[in-house]
Amino acid sequence: MNDSPNQPSQLAAWQQHLVTSPPRDPAHAQPHLLLILPQLTLGGSDKFNLDLVGGLTARGYHISICTTVPHDNPWRDYFAQFTPDIFCLADFSEAIDYPNFILHLINVRHIDVVFISHSNIGYGLLPFLRTHCPQLRLVDYNHMVDKGWKNGGHPFTSIRYQDLLDQQIVASQQIKQWMVAQGASAEKIAVCTINIDTTLWQPTQFDRVMLRHKLGLTAEIPVILHAGRIEPQKRPRFLAEILHNLTMEAAQPFVCLIAGAGSELAWLENFINEKGLSQYIRLLGSVSPSRMVELQAIADIFLLPSDYEGISLGIYEAMAMETVPVSAAVGGQSELVTLDCGYLIPQTATELAEYVQIIRNLLTSPELRQQIGRAARQRVVKHFDLSHMISRMATLLHPPLSPRLNQQTTLSLTLAHEHATQAIEVERLGAWVADIYRNSKQLFADQQQYITQLTRDHATAVAQLQATQTQLQQLTAEHQALKDYYEYQAKATPAMLNRLNSVELSQQISIRNMVQAIGHKIGDKWAALNPIVRFQIARAKRQEQLRHQQLRRLTPPASLDKLTVLWLYQDIGAPTRYRVRHQVAQLAAVGWQSKQLLMSDEASLEILLTVDLLYIYRAELTPLTKKLVELAHTLRIPVIFDTDDLIWDPQIETYCFLHRHWPAAEVAHFMAGVKRHAELMAMVDYFVVSTAYLADLIKETFTKPVFMNKNVIPPELPALSEPFYQTRLSQEPPQHVTIGYFSGWQRAHQEDFEVAVEALAQLLATRPQVRLTIVGYLEQDVRLTPFGERVQFKPYTEWSQLPALMSEIEINIAPIVNNPHRRSKSAVKFLEAALVGLPTVASDLEPYQDIKPGATGFLATDTASWYQCLIKLVDSPELRRGMGQAAREQVLAQDTMLARQAHFQQTLTGIIYDYYK
Repeated sequence: MNDSPNQPSQLAAWQQHLVTSPPRDPAHAQPHLLLILPQLTLGGSDKFNLDLVGGLTARGYHISICTTVPHDNPWRDYFAQFTPDIFCLADFSEAIDYPNFILHLINVRHIDVVFISHSNIGYGLLPFLRTHCPQLRLVDYNHMVDKGWKNGGHPFTSIRYQDLLDQQIVASQQIKQWMVAQGASAEKIAVCTINIDTTLWQPTQFDRVMLRHKLGLTAEIPVILHAGRIEPQKRPRFLAEILHNLTMEAAQPFVCLIAGAGSELAWLENFINEKGLSQYIRLLGSVSPSRMVELQAIADIFLLPSDYEGISLGIYEAMAMETVPVSAAVGGQSELVTLDCGYLIPQTATELAEYVQIIRNLLTSPELRQQIGRAARQRVVKHFDLSHMISRMATLLHPPLSPRLNQQTTLSLTLAHEHATQAIEVERLGAWVADIYRNSKQLFADQQQYITQLTRDHATAVAQLQATQTQLQQLTAEHQALKDYYEYQAKATPAMLNRLNSVELSQQISIRNMVQAIGHKIGDKWAALNPIVRFQIARAKRQEQLRHQQLRRLTPPASLDKLTVLWLYQDIGAPTRYRVRHQVAQLAAVGWQSKQLLMSDEASLEILLTVDLLYIYRAELTPLTKKLVELAHTLRIPVIFDTDDLIWDPQIETYCFLHRHWPAAEVAHFMAGVKRHAELMAMVDYFVVSTAYLADLIKETFTKPVFMNKNVIPPELPALSEPFYQTRLSQEPPQHVTIGYFSGWQRAHQEDFEVAVEALAQLLATRPQVRLTIVGYLEQDVRLTPFGERVQFKPYTEWSQLPALMSEIEINIAPIVNNPHRRSKSAVKFLEAALVGLPTVASDLEPYQDIKPGATGFLATDTASWYQCLIKLVDSPELRRGMGQAAREQVLAQDTMLARQAHFQQTLTGIIYDYYK
């Protein structure tokens, strides 16, 4: 074992210290426990460890923790509430040096008891620890028998090391019976169930209706909850099959909430999308312990069809909250769930039908759910309260007369070191093999997906070929009709042609529309075959083309000082204000004229004869837009498409989480509009967009030139903001520091806010002077519920009222999700806040790259950096004021209409010259 420079002490120094340290008198010291665990993450075993640490700390224990598996340890902060002495060994040490570090820790912390749970390395170090510390009490704890791994998993490992352990503790009688059947001595094995804090898990403490409302759930709809790692052990594919059968068979509607993450999450998400189950099933991802309590509070049924379990913590939680457990009859579940307080279903050929039938009965019978739920809580309160577990564990860890092992069970120092080295090597090789296995499974899954995709592509290609052949036949027929028309026209008299040439454009259009209307009424097929009607339509089209060719512009306008632009757009609120009204004002300031045409307006095509540019903002392909673009091309008028959003990409359905927030019918309607946007965009000549990132995305899709004109602040907004900015300068910083989030459209920014919500919750917990104000359409996150009136919601407000609202806060936040749709956005939230002297903390993504970190704002990447940026501003009124002032100066210099109006005129002038060159 070699010294590592990353360790806090030289290994040789550790060894010398261990040899020369004098013995201590344990009677005069509080008990000190070292937990050796694999990681600190979401799961029943880690929740038990967390409860154990909290309970023992309250009894005066000093706790140290070592984790032995490389991991990000998302629950570390929860354990840190009870002990700062947490060492994630993989973060600072090589695996080969773990034994010496743990020995050093045992010595300097005066450890009484080492507690090992589910750690392979922990078991492998037992001979090493016993040899070096013969008076140390060694204890392990096991939650379940894993029938598919290492002959039963950690309980089997515990059997092999039984002679070195002072005490073996298991979570159920079932595990003890299994270990005894494998040859273990029953005398050394004690049962201590994991239990639950029934004062915390108390349904009467929660407003069930309010919590459901935050998730968009009614008080009446039954809610099924599944919580746990999305791994094969929990059988998520079988869970999906149960829920799919319920949607097909049950008349009673329901919603299933799935909390957790893991290797099967992607498959589960695909299954939900393919089967159209998003209205029934919601994936919540990993959740905090505090949020899990609230999810159990709103649930009616807890569904856990696992392949194997010990006794699931989720079932303890469900029963304490009067939620009916429906679970697999595996492990020691029957020791907790009796006939009157839940359902355990054997793993037989009929189990799917049994799950569906039992859940269907519960969905349709609220009275039955209430009866079973009450009985479940009574059983947990009486037999499985957390206080019983803590007392039992304290006795097992420090029994009145603690037996000591015979010295003969120890090894020589050389052999102990060799065994520890081999244990580390076995664990390293095991992890390597596990990685190979996972990679091979992923490669196989990728191969199957590739084969499936090839099959689909082949079927699509065949269908496209058939469609092409049909189109070719139609084109052949149309070609013959055109040939007949030209032959007929060649025979027409000059007088007839002169008469046709005298028909005005508007009359031709009227004739054509009238003929088309007649054709639709009498039937398309008959019209196509009738030579008289066909001739009248063709004649009107031909005369319209002749008229337009006479008006066709071959050179740019003689003067570019006063051009006229026709704006065709959809009015969608704030985006239209920035991309149409502000840009119209920019052109008006330099003498250009604008004509505006809403998509819903009645319009004559002749309007194009009076303009120099056709400028389209976020319009879709419709009969009107198609005719306008085609006529503009005939007249040689440039057509520009403007967008400030990723409106053409089919992936927007995923980027905007549409199925999470909208009914399937509305999503389908929206996606049809996305397709029509793309079809119109393919017809135009140029693009003007609001950001460089959006410009790059358009270049990847459409082979047309792209120009950028950033969103600007109109003159009215600085004038409205000025009084509030001056008031902020003249007043002392307020006692309470209010953070503000200004949301936009309904159900459009929930995921953006979740980027920062964990940091906000931590900040509210650590800084009592902090308040949070949320303006707009946003559901309250359950993580903010504990802070009550310190979190305020205000309705969506018109832009002219924003300065007044922003004057009431001290810090502005602008979190966004990291995906192409959000990265295409503009920094409007930063611009508007800066005008009233507000500092902004924003996501470190393209929209906010103009922010100068530490000078005009802060940029954050994860929960830790969000927390650090916010706490700097909360704790420093001077920093808030200075940063807000710098942001205001930057925006007034770079982002006002006056600063950028010449740029927009130059952009359009360049487009005109490029078009006619």
